[in-house]
Amino acid sequence: MGLEKIRQGQSGLLMYGFTPPRLGTEAHRMAELNLARKRRLSALPLDACVVYDVQDESARIAKARPFPYLPTMSALDYAQGSLAGFELGRVVYLPATSMDRQGLEEKLNRLAGGQAVVLVGSPSARSARGIELLSAIEAASKHEVGLLTGAVVIPERHGLKGDEHLRVVAKSEAGASFFVSQCVYDVDRLKNYLSDYYYHCADTGRPCAYQVFTLTVCGSEQTLAFMEWLGISVPRWLMNDLQRSRDILSQSLERCVEMAGEIAAYCSLKKIPFGFNIESLSNKKAEIEAAGELATRVRHILDDF
Repeated sequence: MGLEKIRQGQSGLLMYGFTPPRLGTEAHRMAELNLARKRRLSALPLDACVVYDVQDESARIAKARPFPYLPTMSALDYAQGSLAGFELGRVVYLPATSMDRQGLEEKLNRLAGGQAVVLVGSPSARSARGIELLSAIEAASKHEVGLLTGAVVIPERHGLKGDEHLRVVAKSEAGASFFVSQCVYDVDRLKNYLSDYYYHCADTGRPCAYQVFTLTVCGSEQTLAFMEWLGISVPRWLMNDLQRSRDILSQSLERCVEMAGEIAAYCSLKKIPFGFNIESLSNKKAEIEAAGELATRVRHILDDF
C-alpha cells in the first residue's frame, strides 16, 4: 500500500530517511553503496524511503558544525537515477525556495507518479532567493503528475513561537497533504504542538493532516552535539542520561521505542493519522544497524495501533 496510506488517511506509514552519496563519489563505489542500501532497506518492514536534500545551514547558526558540511548529490537526481526501479515508494525533498517557479516546474516534471515530494524552505531568511514556500506547495499540489505534496513541521519552533500549528494549517490550505517532522526527542513539546493543532482543527471544522514523526538513534556524544546543532530539543534529564550512559546507542534506541509508543497512543486517541520516519544521523555501522532495529520495533508498535 505504501504511500497510499497518506491519501487514504490510514495510520501506519513507516519510512526510512537517508541522504544521497557525496558529490564526486566514484562510479564503482556508488554501485557498492546503492546495492548495500537496497539490500538493507529491502530487509526492513518499510512502506517508503525518504531522500533528503542536504543544505548548508551555516547561515542559520554561528556555532561550529560538529560534522563538516559535505555536498551530496541532489535528492532528485539520486531518487530518479540510482533508486530507479526500487520497489519502495520514494519521498523526495526539494529545497523549493532555492529556485524560481520555472526551475521548480522542471524538477516536478521529473517526478513520476506514485512518488511524493516534501518542499522545504531555506535554512535562513538570508539565503532565501527563489519562489515563496506556500506558492511552491500550491504549484506542486496542482501539478499534472498528481504528486503527493508534503512539507516540514518543526515542534521545537512551536515551543519558541507557539504558532507551528498555524503554519501547518497554512501549508495544508496551500495543498500539503502530509507533514514530516524534524527528529523528535522531546515528546512533551511535540504533544503541545499536536494538542494545539488538533483543537484548532476541531474548532474550525477541518480534518487533521497526516503527520510523520522522525526518530533517530544517537550513538555518541558527537552525534548528540550534532543533534543539538540542528536544533533538536533533547530534555535535560535525557541529555544527562545519554551523556553518562556506558552505552549511549542502546539507551537511545530504547528511548526512541518508548517515544514511538507514547506518540502512537496520543495520535490514536486524538484520531490524528500518523506514521514514522526512521533515520540515522551518522554513517557509523553500529548506528545504521540500530536504526534498522528501531524500524522493525516501530513497525510492531504501528501494527498494534
